[in-house]
Amino acid sequence: MGDESDLMLPRDCVKERIERLKQPSAGAHGWKLVVDDFDANELCSATDIFNIQMKSKYMSLSLRFALVEMNAWKWRDCCDEAVKELNRIEGHPYLSSGKTVMNWHHAFRNHNESFINPRIDSHGKVKLPPLLERNPDFKMSFLQYATSNLNDLSAELLLAYLHETALPALLEEFREELEFPEYTMFELLQEHRLTKLSVPTIYRWMRLLGFKYETRQRCYYGDGHEKPDTKAYRKKFVRRYFGYDKLMHRWIQIKLTEKQKLEEQEGIEMPHGHHYIDLTTQLKMVELHVDDHPSFQDTMKATTTFGGDLSVQFPEGRKPLICFGQDETIMKQYCITSKSWTAPTGQKAIIPKDEGMGLA
Repeated sequence: MGDESDLMLPRDCVKERIERLKQPSAGAHGWKLVVDDFDANELCSATDIFNIQMKSKYMSLSLRFALVEMNAWKWRDCCDEAVKELNRIEGHPYLSSGKTVMNWHHAFRNHNESFINPRIDSHGKVKLPPLLERNPDFKMSFLQYATSNLNDLSAELLLAYLHETALPALLEEFREELEFPEYTMFELLQEHRLTKLSVPTIYRWMRLLGFKYETRQRCYYGDGHEKPDTKAYRKKFVRRYFGYDKLMHRWIQIKLTEKQKLEEQEGIEMPHGHHYIDLTTQLKMVELHVDDHPSFQDTMKATTTFGGDLSVQFPEGRKPLICFGQDETIMKQYCITSKSWTAPTGQKAIIPKDEGMGLA
């Protein structure tokens, strides 16, 4: 019956194999015990699971017939009889030939007493459903949308996207290629062996494409402020940043008399600033940085969008620069879920800093 150990009798080997083939029907996840990779990535569909369970039933019954009729029947006779009996019990002809059971058993025996995952081909590549396999642009759209929405990703979100955006776009492509405007969504799905899309289907597609829903890993970030290479880079960065400053909304323009009055009232000496003549009013003006006096920031926040004006010395032909900076991170218990989706590339969702705005 196979390449069993010399220490076991054929009858004992058959009994042992029968017990193994009972596992798929023994519990909700028993079928995984007879799949070579235990379907660790949850790729198998409900149909795949059903087929594995049915194969196990036919093979198990064939082996039981072989135990009883070991010296009288041929192996083909056992398989044919099992097909007839199970078709009668199930009430429908799932199989018509015992030859199929023989092929299943041969593959099972030669693959270390297990079934090959039906979603993995002989080269170890995941088999994709026809809708994804035959339509690369549709698959890319699926991947891009899922990856760009990792923070809120769910099968329900993707299902809504496919129904509202991706499938209608694919339908239009088919209508143009076929020159058949009456081509329907039902026909499109039927051509790809589908009747409808559901949440379990989308979830399975996500797993087939390499998305993983897994527990968030604890991690920390090291403070590298005092690393030698970081310290050596500081001076270069500061010089570059002062150049960037000229491109940012960091400036305020006031009359020269206002600056002088402010210095007299508070007894301070402010930076010299950039002096110029306003061509419209012909008044003497001075441009200062919004950090040069506390009142400047309050004024510019109340009167401008970005907390300051661009410099009158702004280089011609350049674009304004907006700088985002981050200081420390604040985490709150229960602010995030215990699990999250990971993209096929390993990309993970950015953990929110707080419940409010995401900028520091």
